[in-house]
Amino acid sequence: MAKGFEVDLVQPLYDEIISPGEVIKLTIDGEMALGGSLREPGTRAVLIVSGGPVPRSVPQLGGLDLGAAERALDSVQLSLARPLTYEISESVPEGAVIRQSLSPGLLAERGSQVSLTLSAGPDRREVPDMRGLSVMEARERLIEVGLKVEDVTGEGELVQATEPPAGTMLAPNSAVVLWVPSD
Repeated sequence: MAKGFEVDLVQPLYDEIISPGEVIKLTIDGEMALGGSLREPGTRAVLIVSGGPVPRSVPQLGGLDLGAAERALDSVQLSLARPLTYEISESVPEGAVIRQSLSPGLLAERGSQVSLTLSAGPDRREVPDMRGLSVMEARERLIEVGLKVEDVTGEGELVQATEPPAGTMLAPNSAVVLWVPSD
């Protein structure tokens, strides 16, 4: 309390520059007080102190690509937390935001970091090149990569080709046909 003054009320006021808790303005009897002003002891004063920067409303980032999400955060002076997290998603396009750490509409301090989980796209498995493998070896190889054999076409010993062909990306547990022609 200021010596000789009775402080009735401390009113916080957001300010982008003045640190929280610092006095922005002092009014005495409704008038702005200047340093060195003489007042009677017991005069009532009102201090207006800085509440710091205005809290920022966290934007909705779901579905945005990384660049758009970062621009949205920058526009309200929030920052993107690193490293980013990626998660496989069948419904959210690759590179789009699935989740954010601070809920949309939440008020956050200027500079707060927001963590994002981005879609890695759908889970896909590559059909391996199995030419020259036995049917048993080909079955084991498909199981290793999360695929399965649908059918074996032909009476031969070794796999010559697959349908779909090697290099094709498939959803997990998709079926592959092994082509094993007779010699």
